[in-house]
Amino acid sequence: MRIRTRTIAVTILALVAWISTLHAQMIDNTQAANTAGAGINKSLTDEIGTGRGDVLTPNSSIYIISRDPFRSIRRGRQLFQRKFTQAQGQGRNEGDGV
Repeated sequence: MRIRTRTIAVTILALVAWISTLHAQMIDNTQAANTAGAGINKSLTDEIGTGRGDVLTPNSSIYIISRDPFRSIRRGRQLFQRKFTQAQGQGRNEGDGV
């Protein structure tokens, strides 16, 4: 019984360690297009827009939040899930053109 409990515990720990190494990153289609069309269709500069801005500045984050909150949530998720290139300040990615 004790060996079985230990085996289950080791299996669960190994599974957790394996799952924690997975990355949920989305590819920027403007840099590396794929046939499935999966990924983010805007470049990083298009996604950032004009910055924070205000309610009267089109394409700023405050403008988008006031106009369509769900769109702003999606935009924020895409920024955090983006696979950055070395030129954008993140580590080298496979075939990122740098």
